Amino acid sequence: MLYALLVLGLAAGAGGIWWIRRPDPLPATSVFVELGDTATWVEAAVEVEDHRIRVVGDGFLLELRRDGPADEGEVRLGGLEGTLGGTAEGVDVELQRGDHTVAVRGLQVPVLLPLRAPFVREVRCVVAAGGHLGERIREALHEPPDDDGLVSLPWTLDGASRYAARALEASGMRDVSILEPGTLALTWGDGSQGRIQLHNILPGLRDLPPDEGREQLDAHLDSLVRSREVVALADERIHVRLYAGSHPFRVQVEGMGAVTFASLPVADDLVAVFVQDLPTAMRPLREEELPAPPEDLWRSARANVLASLPQIRIVGSGPAYMLTCGGDYENVLPLLPEVWEVLEPLLDGPPLVALPARDLCFVVGDSGPAAVALLHGLMGDVDQLAYPISDGVYRVLDQGRALERLP
Repeated sequence: MLYALLVLGLAAGAGGIWWIRRPDPLPATSVFVELGDTATWVEAAVEVEDHRIRVVGDGFLLELRRDGPADEGEVRLGGLEGTLGGTAEGVDVELQRGDHTVAVRGLQVPVLLPLRAPFVREVRCVVAAGGHLGERIREALHEPPDDDGLVSLPWTLDGASRYAARALEASGMRDVSILEPGTLALTWGDGSQGRIQLHNILPGLRDLPPDEGREQLDAHLDSLVRSREVVALADERIHVRLYAGSHPFRVQVEGMGAVTFASLPVADDLVAVFVQDLPTAMRPLREEELPAPPEDLWRSARANVLASLPQIRIVGSGPAYMLTCGGDYENVLPLLPEVWEVLEPLLDGPPLVALPARDLCFVVGDSGPAAVALLHGLMGDVDQLAYPISDGVYRVLDQGRALERLP
């Protein structure tokens, strides 16, 4: 009898301690997962090693491997299945579960869901858990800082200009001079004079270590020099790009005066300019260089753009989306009928687009004034536009035949 009472007393004492010191409201195997529009909790087995994570649960699988700078792997949740499309990052999330809020930690990573080639949807995948398990998931991909005792100074416009002047002279350019930080004058190999601007590339250099920044600046200068080389114009290299301006498109070119380039009107303040797509540059074309009138080349030039893009990503889960394709032709995507064949089923109204810069394209369905405000808000969140185009919102007409700027 005394033994029974003692056992009961210890159990009660242990229970009291458990209620006071319970470390986490979540079971160790309870994992929060999110993929696109679907978010749920699953009971999962989690394997975490250095640079590798495997999570297997009811209807869910995440395989993630970090091999060098890129993350590889796959994700499945219910009927959705995709491949990793970017680098995983740590994430802290507060969630409502039942009648209380829980804090979980883990990772998020872009996932690509296949559509009709070359289109894919990019959505976010989150895998997180509470307590020690969440820490393990988050820290599995952590790279310790490379503390070699060296302090590197960031690139400045003045430093980049002085480096560029030396590199251009070494490549055979003549009369290279720095007019002001970020602006260099020089004489090209064909004897013509010109200028080079470094303002647009500097923001990217500031975030890089010195060696990587130097490699990127060298590549930029090399592309500028190579863009001056004469290359035969092949039909499949005739593309179009959008510029701010009106038709006909005229530009003041140093040493040549006003030059009129081959173009077609797209909106009151936007014009499609025909360009030669070169490996290192885009060369605007004069109408006399074209093998046919611009109107006759409009369809093939847009088809050439589409054929040159290995992948077009539709980023987001709605109602707004961002389209990405590598940084050069995002501005042309609204003019491609194939884009709207894929995208319109995802929109809740006729398509509206915003093109704040050459490499930015936002899309939303026209559901009223809120849709226009949403696009203006997205443009307002973007800083340091390298190649600005327009601050307007446009209605897409006839699957990209033209754009109409909204008042």
